[in-house]
Amino acid sequence: MQEITDMIKNLNLDPGKLQELVTTAQQNPFAAMSKVQELGLSMDTLQKIMAAFMANPSQFFDLAKEMGLSESTIASVKDRMGSLR
Repeated sequence: MQEITDMIKNLNLDPGKLQELVTTAQQNPFAAMSKVQELGLSMDTLQKIMAAFMANPSQFFDLAKEMGLSESTIASVKDRMGSLR
């Protein structure tokens, strides 16, 4: 998990923007894509994050918890992801 944590923390992303991204993803995952673009991540960085997420999504949920996202928010995202499968 340390690699993923370092990757996210080294991006110096605004926590408010991350919370906004999560809130948007809860309501409309497709609208969240525009929020991702607002973060200004390079395509290479985004691909690395997505590959790490696909390899082990639970690590991202652990990281989200460490970053202060509520259990209900994390559970909502997990439920939403389950409905997309």
